Amino acid sequence: MTTQNIICFLAFLSFYPVLFKCVTNGQNITVTTPSGKILGVQNQTSNGTEYYAFKGIRYAQAPLDDLRFEPPVPVEAWNDTYDATEDKSACMQGLGDGSEDCLFLSVYTPSINSSSPLPVLVWIHGGYLLVGDAKLDSQNPEYLLDENIVFIQIQYRLGIFGFIATGDEVLPGNIGHKDQLLALKWVQENVQYFGGDKDKVTLGGQSAGGVSTSVLAQSPLAKGLFRSVIMDSGTSLCLWSRARRADEASYQTGLLTGLISITENSERLKKHLKKVDAKALQIATETAFTLVTAKDPLAGLGLGTVLEPYSEDALFFNNSYDLLSSGNFNQVPMLVGVNSNEASVYDGPVVFLMAFSSRYDFDRKSLAPINMTDDDKERSQAGKEVKNKYWGPLLPVTVQDNHTISVRN
Repeated sequence: MTTQNIICFLAFLSFYPVLFKCVTNGQNITVTTPSGKILGVQNQTSNGTEYYAFKGIRYAQAPLDDLRFEPPVPVEAWNDTYDATEDKSACMQGLGDGSEDCLFLSVYTPSINSSSPLPVLVWIHGGYLLVGDAKLDSQNPEYLLDENIVFIQIQYRLGIFGFIATGDEVLPGNIGHKDQLLALKWVQENVQYFGGDKDKVTLGGQSAGGVSTSVLAQSPLAKGLFRSVIMDSGTSLCLWSRARRADEASYQTGLLTGLISITENSERLKKHLKKVDAKALQIATETAFTLVTAKDPLAGLGLGTVLEPYSEDALFFNNSYDLLSSGNFNQVPMLVGVNSNEASVYDGPVVFLMAFSSRYDFDRKSLAPINMTDDDKERSQAGKEVKNKYWGPLLPVTVQDNHTISVRN
């Protein structure tokens, strides 16, 4: 399979999973790992390739109660055979769909007892770090399995559950990325029992999954966990990828769930939100995320990847520009891809887009990314220059259609 074919398929896979269906033979198989026995099921691709599916394997303890907002804890060994024949719950998302108990991964392999261990692709789903899952119907790997590789999909905490951050050591952020890190460690310790080669692991992802892959490729904590990476439609250099107002979204969620406070106290916020019902917390998060993101889109996602205060446990604490320009990252082969006008898949009424874009006629500083400077005067000047270059000093920021913002020639 060529590199171009892989990129095209991964992009296609992300948007059209329902077109791929597997033929299930239904014969069960058991694999023994250091944690215990795992029961999977034998399937067959539409091209006739037989493979084994182990769906929803727990790689971390359920992040409930006191473990909410905490780094993931490795799963404990079990005595009974673990049933991995069916998908497990997605992580909490939307208007309360899914569950907090969601730290699962799925393994698909064409061979358990291969004399020559197979290369491995670990895939991180996209979805703005707000939605998505690792279920078979979401991103079906059968075309890749026809190429004789082991394919692993992972789930990680989303939204407030995975990316709450207050800019201090109380809630440093990037919990969802730390879930991904633990899943990669699980792969290193267990993939050999599924016919995979732990020394031939490629990490990849689409959109927010590409950003996650980029972050892990720059983290010293992930060194040695993969030999190459694929970033499809997202890296940590994308403006939207960094949540520069995550603290605001986190405190806003606290207010929306009944925390009455005139001061920002991260300890009190954490204690309060740990007690809030998961579904109510998720609904409040959706509102806070929308309010903060709409307030300043160039500040990035309302909740998402942040620069953590430095500590031994910090996963991502330096600016990507500095890390990449200095060569201070995990230097492995990288494959990066984008699609022309790919954001046009998210259609919106022209009238809504026009109303949204008109704000830039009055608030010029919003045209300049917030990470350029904290000085509003400097941002306003930079925004003015952007406005003049693309629309001129007199013409308004206009929307051509529901895909395109007009610029002058």
